[in-house]
Amino acid sequence: SACDAFCVLGPAAAGSVPALVGELEKFQDDWDFCWAAADALGCIGPEAKVALPLLSHMQRHPSQLVQKRATLAIRRINGESPEQSEGEEG
Repeated sequence: SACDAFCVLGPAAAGSVPALVGELEKFQDDWDFCWAAADALGCIGPEAKVALPLLSHMQRHPSQLVQKRATLAIRRINGESPEQSEGEEG
């Protein structure tokens, strides 16, 4: 998927962040897309800061998987170690 490609590209996919955020806003009911998009934004890292408000909103998503992936993405975008979320359960 495109989200997988963004993860492989990492920061090099920064130019795709606005489109990815736009698609995430439109398809919040597609849980598989939501967690994949959150992963992609996290892989892009600090260049995806524009997505932080939407990812914060996604932390209240009905899917616990989406919530966890959004939290992980926020940490990665903020430059925090993703391992900090390993012990969290929810």
